[in-house]
Amino acid sequence: MGSQGPCPTRSYPVYQMSRFSRDSKFRLRDFRKRTSKIGRFNQVYINKSIDHEYMPVHPFACEVEMLETLKSSQEQCTSVDAYWNLKTDIAFLQVATKTVFDHKEVGLYVRWEKTKKEYLNLVAIVVAPYVTRESFENVMCRFIKRCISPSERNRKRYGRKLKYIGKIS
Repeated sequence: MGSQGPCPTRSYPVYQMSRFSRDSKFRLRDFRKRTSKIGRFNQVYINKSIDHEYMPVHPFACEVEMLETLKSSQEQCTSVDAYWNLKTDIAFLQVATKTVFDHKEVGLYVRWEKTKKEYLNLVAIVVAPYVTRESFENVMCRFIKRCISPSERNRKRYGRKLKYIGKIS
């Protein structure tokens, strides 16, 4: 066997991870870090229809006890944002009523945002007086049916401006 040991050594090509892949890993780690700090007001929910985790930034209109604690009301829940774990990456989902985005058509929108790291920003404008958990999860299912996901191809396809991609129904 000689000095090589029991297994001969082979040289394999070294592949560099793309910036997109590095950013995805960063976003997934960041989501895990955020969800590890679960408290009274930041919780991780699971959309059972699609088996995806998400962490809302604002309360839903149907979370009466939390709204009472925050001295808020259902009528003030016209927009809910959340970090959405798509398994391979994290997207930022915003669901808002028409009163919040009165200059936009009701429907689904997508764009790539860039702050420090790029991320997929999904926006849904709904016809409702406020946003409930049920309506939020329904929007998640609509985006999944449209096969919207973070990828290098979609990053180039959608760009930085909010792009209308279709109706919610």
